[in-house]
Parts: sequence; structure tokens; C-alpha cells
Amino acid sequence: MRGAPWLVIHADLPLVTSDAIAAVADASQSTTVLVPSYDGGTTVIASRGTFPFSYGVGSFQRHYASAPNATIIVSPELSIDIDTEHGLEFVRELFE
Repeated sequence: MRGAPWLVIHADLPLVTSDAIAAVADASQSTTVLVPSYDGGTTVIASRGTFPFSYGVGSFQRHYASAPNATIIVSPELSIDIDTEHGLEFVRELFE
């Protein structure tokens, strides 16, 4: 892997923890890391250099197709987002 390391984490992850972010950062030292959302999107990407971002419905599959050797981290802390009404209702139910 070449280039400067970077990490993109979306702001709509209500369960995010510093440990979850640290796990992604640690794994990304040697590979691209992808974190899928519960609905098939991508909530976190970490890599080095350039990357072909492709957000929207089904973005995880497109990101994975672009980086088939990526490490995939499935994490409740990073996979639950609130970018839809369904996601918001799910999170509300978790905290009731």
C-alpha cells in the first residue's frame, strides 16, 4: 500500500466507540478496511493513497469490488447508522 494513511468515518453512527475506531485504524496499517452498514452501505473506510469512493444504496458491494483484498470489519458499533427513518427508529428502540 502506498500513500498517506486516512480514515473516513461517517458522523451518523450513534453507537461508535473509540475501541471500534482503534480496531479499524490498527487493521488499516497493512490493508484497506471496509465496514458495512446494516443495510448494505459503507460506514467506514480506511486505506492509503487513492480509493474509488462510491456511496449510496449498495455501496459496500461496490467498495468491496474495488478492493477485493480488503479486511472487512463487521461491528455493531460501526454498522448501525441513522441515515434513514428506519435506522433512526431502530436506534430509538435500543435506548428505550
